[in-house]
Parts: sequence; structure tokens; C-alpha cells
Amino acid sequence: EVQMEDLEVIRTINDKIKKEEQMRQAAVRLKSNSDNPAVRTQCEQSIMVMQRNIDYLRSELEKVQLKHQNLSTSGIPPHPNQGQNMPVQSHRGVDPNATQDNNGANSRKPVLSNLDLIKSDTPMTTQKVSLKLHELEFKLGVERKLMEGSQKMANAVVFQDPKNKKSIAEVAGKMIESKEKISLLSRSLNNYKKLYITGINDEDETSNDDNDIYRLTPGLRRRMT
Repeated sequence: EVQMEDLEVIRTINDKIKKEEQMRQAAVRLKSNSDNPAVRTQCEQSIMVMQRNIDYLRSELEKVQLKHQNLSTSGIPPHPNQGQNMPVQSHRGVDPNATQDNNGANSRKPVLSNLDLIKSDTPMTTQKVSLKLHELEFKLGVERKLMEGSQKMANAVVFQDPKNKKSIAEVAGKMIESKEKISLLSRSLNNYKKLYITGINDEDETSNDDNDIYRLTPGLRRRMT
């Protein structure tokens, strides 16, 4: 059963990679056929994002394939808590997750907070994808509520004083701003949804294990820390 789940995840990731590669190739063709600097710049940005997505998906694919290969060879899946409370030692007796400082002393790999993980320069991981989904869905929900409030305000202003052009223009400006933010957030959210892979557990990189339920469930509301 576990192996069948792995095969399904592998198929899912391969499908995602194929779609990203097709979109990347389309962006490359559009860039080469356009003389518009703005279009070419947008294409370059899209190509960069899609290549990052492809690299991440391929990395996750390799992990799942390796896991599936190991299970196929041994036939015994590792216990989920095996080795959880003790560091793994290499053949030299050194913790592979530890690093050495300038004085040669071993130190553990820095623990990343939720805020660290959602930064743009943080490498893409399944955990970061889950956190970004939560963050973007929360922001999108807030912006939609602001949009609804602006719409109600606009209706009230027009009803009470239809000749008050200044107030009407101010409310209209807020609505346009909200629409632009909603559009940007929606595009970013859709991009991270494409990267979310059901069936892959997040890596344990945060400082609080209680965050697991929020990392693994996109859309679950929680204040970002």
C-alpha cells in the first residue's frame, strides 16, 4: 500500500514537472519572438520562476523515487519515529546534521522559523510551500474583505451624496488598489498550489513541532510568527 502511494506521488510530480516545462518553453518562445522590452522582462521573470519550480519538483521526485526504491528492496518501511530522539551518526561518529564553527567545534544546523522559511531567498522546501500557501490564502482573504468594504462604502457615498466626486474618487482608488492586490496574490497562490504535493511530509525545520498541522494543511488560518 505504501509503495502504491509512492507511485501515485511520483506520477503526480511528473505531471507537474511536465506542465511547468511546457509553460517554460512557451515563455522562452514568446521572449524570442517579441521585441517589446516589457514583454521580454516579464518572460524572463516567468522563466526564472518556472525553472525554480522545476528544480524543486525534480528534487522532491528524487526523494520519493529513492524512498520507493529502498522500500522495494527491503520490503519494510521505516518506523515513523525511528531515530527521532537520537542523532544519526556517520561512520566516523559525527552527526551529519552538525556543522563546524571557526574554532572547529560542532554545532547543530540552524533551526528555521516560519518567518525565515517564507522569505524569498530561502530555498524551496515542502514546508515552505505549505507556509506560503497559508500566508497567501490569509492575505487574500483579508484583501477580499477590504474589497467588499470598499464596495459598500462606494455604494453608500453614491447614495448619500452622488455629487461628491472627491469621496467617490477616493473610494474608487481603494477598490482599484484592492483589485490589483487580489490579482497579484491570486497568481502567487496558484503558483504555490502547483508546487504542493499531497502525500509528502514536510521536513522538520521549524523550532516548534506544534506547527506541523498548520504546515501540512493549506488554508488553515493561523497568525504568522
